[in-house]
Amino acid sequence: MKVVFASGKRLYLLKVSSMGTAIERTLVEEHAGNLYLLDVDWKRNFIYWSDAQGRLIYSAGYSGQKREIWTQRTVCSANVDISTGNLFWLPCDRSTIQKTRVPGPDSYTLYSTGNVILQLLLDWPRRVLYWVESGRPLQSMTLDGKTRQEVWRGTWAADTRMALDLGSASILWTTKGLGLHSFSLRKNRTCSLNASWSDVAMAAHEPYLVTADKAALVLWNRKTLEPFSVLKEPHIKKLIILVENQKVPGESLRGHPP
Repeated sequence: MKVVFASGKRLYLLKVSSMGTAIERTLVEEHAGNLYLLDVDWKRNFIYWSDAQGRLIYSAGYSGQKREIWTQRTVCSANVDISTGNLFWLPCDRSTIQKTRVPGPDSYTLYSTGNVILQLLLDWPRRVLYWVESGRPLQSMTLDGKTRQEVWRGTWAADTRMALDLGSASILWTTKGLGLHSFSLRKNRTCSLNASWSDVAMAAHEPYLVTADKAALVLWNRKTLEPFSVLKEPHIKKLIILVENQKVPGESLRGHPP
């Protein structure tokens, strides 16, 4: 498994051996200012991030050479569709869901609300966007923005962090005082995984769950919730699991080894 994360001005790649018994960390990029990791297009070898001014930037091939994608509004969250390379993103006022055709700069609005969109998740293998906004249920829509529906009537705190597991088609999150939960997108039901769990789920892909706090990144066994390994790395705000063995719609897996 491979994980990309940013810490301050630096971008790292982690290579995790089978069952998380060993971790190899490699510094792949370093920039003059802090970078805020958004997503990774492993098919085209692009890394998307924003700077302190909210400008949308990507670098190609871990070269460190960066290019800006012009947007009318500052960008605070983004997800890349591996199939097409298109970006789905939230401006920093979190009132709309935008779509940009890369290399752009054509952008248009898929959805607009008077509420605050807390989190946006992209299930690109199944061609669906999921999002949570303040005071509303979990919602979904197709990537063209045409088919929109309510998925599950949950309650969400403003600081709830959600992780989409593409392999198991499930969403994981931690609620203060209630522990770690999972919602199956296939079965349309929730279950409690650990009522005393307090760690924030940053990313997930069976059999792994990744959390991070102010001091360390922890790789867990998703089934037993026992830690595989710990990496002392402070101040990680976003990390991406590279799901390179996930089938791209319309393509074979050839050329994309796990």
